[in-house]
Amino acid sequence: MSFEIINVDLNGRIGKLYTKSGILETPYFFPVINKNKLVITISELKDEFKINGIMTNAYLIKKEYEIKGLEIEDIHKILNFDGIVYTDSGGYQILRYGKIKAEPENIIEVEEKLNVDIGTILDVPTGIKKDYEKAKESVKKTIENAERSIKKITRRDILWVGPIQGGIFEDLLSFSSHEMANKGFDVLALGSPVELMERYNFQQLIRMGIIAKANVPTGIPIHFFGAGHPMILSFLVALGYDIFDSASYALYAYEDRYITAHGTFKLNELDYFPCECEVCSKHTPKELNEMDKNERTKLLAKHNLYAILREIKEIKERIKEGTLWDLIEIRSRVHPKTFAAFKELLRVAPKIFNESPVFKRKGIFVFDQMSEERPEIAYSRKKELEKIGQKCKHIILLFIREESKLSNNIIGKIVENIKLDENKMCVYYLNKFFGFVPIWLYWTSPFNKIVSPEDTLSEEKIEEIINHLTGSMLSSKEVEMTIIRDKDSFLLSEKFIEKLSVEKGIKIRNKIDLE
Repeated sequence: MSFEIINVDLNGRIGKLYTKSGILETPYFFPVINKNKLVITISELKDEFKINGIMTNAYLIKKEYEIKGLEIEDIHKILNFDGIVYTDSGGYQILRYGKIKAEPENIIEVEEKLNVDIGTILDVPTGIKKDYEKAKESVKKTIENAERSIKKITRRDILWVGPIQGGIFEDLLSFSSHEMANKGFDVLALGSPVELMERYNFQQLIRMGIIAKANVPTGIPIHFFGAGHPMILSFLVALGYDIFDSASYALYAYEDRYITAHGTFKLNELDYFPCECEVCSKHTPKELNEMDKNERTKLLAKHNLYAILREIKEIKERIKEGTLWDLIEIRSRVHPKTFAAFKELLRVAPKIFNESPVFKRKGIFVFDQMSEERPEIAYSRKKELEKIGQKCKHIILLFIREESKLSNNIIGKIVENIKLDENKMCVYYLNKFFGFVPIWLYWTSPFNKIVSPEDTLSEEKIEEIINHLTGSMLSSKEVEMTIIRDKDSFLLSEKFIEKLSVEKGIKIRNKIDLE
C-alpha cells in the first residue's frame, strides 16, 4: 500500500504517501524547480523550508543532456537532494508550445534512468480548448500514451502518475478519469487547470475537480496539477485532492508580486507586509523595492513559498479539528471569484460530502443562510427528517422558538417520564438549524455545537421545516400528536396543525401552551 489515510474532514484528508525516498504527508505542495534557474537554492528549500519533496521536468533534463552529449544519471545526484523527487513528463511544454520531440516510451526510460520517486507519463493536455473534437483527441491520445507507457515500465518502486484530461468538457473529463482510474496507476492527476488558475476561473476549476475526483477510488491519491495559490487550496483539498505543485512562488516574484491567502499584491502598492515570515519580519516593502532586482526576487520568492506552505499547514490543522468548511467560508470572501467557487461547492455539497464526519470536537460556526447549508447541518437535517414519525404511535413536538428555554431539567423530565419503546412515543424539539430533532440528541454533536449570531429561527425557515416535515410524515389516522409550544410559536404551530389535519389526517391529541 503506497497511500494511507490518517484524518478526514469533508473529502479532505491527511495521508501518508510512501515512496522509496521517504514518506510524504499530504496535503503536500511540491515547489517546481528548474535546476538551471533556481531562485531559491535546493539547500535553502531543504534547510530553511524543511521541504522533503520537489518537482522538476524530466523532458527538459532529457533535452539538456542530449544537447550536452551526457549520460543521464540519478536525479538525486544531479540536484544534490536526498528527498523525494517528482517529475513532470513534458506535457506542460506541449500545452505551451504545441509539441515536443519525445515519445511516451522515451519519457518512461528517462524517468527510470533518473531514478525518480514519482514519475508522470507523457500526456497531451487539453488546456481550455473550446473545440470539442480537439479536446476529445487530447483525451484519446493521453489514454493511448498511458497504454504505451505501461508496457514500457520496468520499475515498480517508482510511483507512476496517470494524468486525467478533458478540460472544460464534462463528459470527456468523466471518461478520462474513469479510464485512468482503471489502469493501475499509483497516483492520478487532473491536468490542464493552469490557464484557468491564471484567469481566476475558480468556479470552473471546482466543476472540473468534482467530475474528475468522482471516478477516483478513495485509496488513490490525486494531484491537482498547477494549483499554486493559497486562495483556492482549501477548496481543492475539500474536494479530495492531495497533491499540488507550482512554480508560482518564483514566477510571481519575478514580476514583483506578493502572494497571500487573501490575494496577490504588487510590491510597490504595499506600505506594510501582512505577514511575519523571515522575510517580512526583517524588511519593509520600501526596503525590498530599493533592493537589487535579483535580491528582491529571491526574498519575494521565499515569502511567496512561505505563504503557500503556511496555508497547507492551516488546512491540515483544520482537517484534524473538523473545521475545514470554516476555512473555506473565510477564503470565499477574499475575492468575488472565490465566492463564485464557494457557491458552486455549496450547490453540490449534499452529494459530494455525504460521508463527511458530522461529529465535531469544536463548535460549528453559522454566519448566514449559506452557512445553514454547510454539509454537517444539511446532512443531519435530511437524515432526521427522513426518520421522523416512522415508528411512532404518539409524537410530541416541542415548538419553542428560543432553544435556550429548553433547560436540561425540562428535557431530563420529559425523557424520564416517557417510556419510548413501550409506548412507541417519540419526542422532538425544534432546533433552529436542523428542524425537528429527537429530544435525546439535544446533548450530542452536531446538534449542540452550533454557534451563530441569531438566537431564533426566522418564520420563513420554520415554515420551510414544517412543509418538509409534513411532507415526510406518513399518512395515518393512527398517529397521535401532542404540541407543546411557547407563545411566540402559536401561529406557526396552528399552521402546522392545519396542514397535518388536511393533508395527512393526523389527529392532534393535546395542545399545551407554555407561559
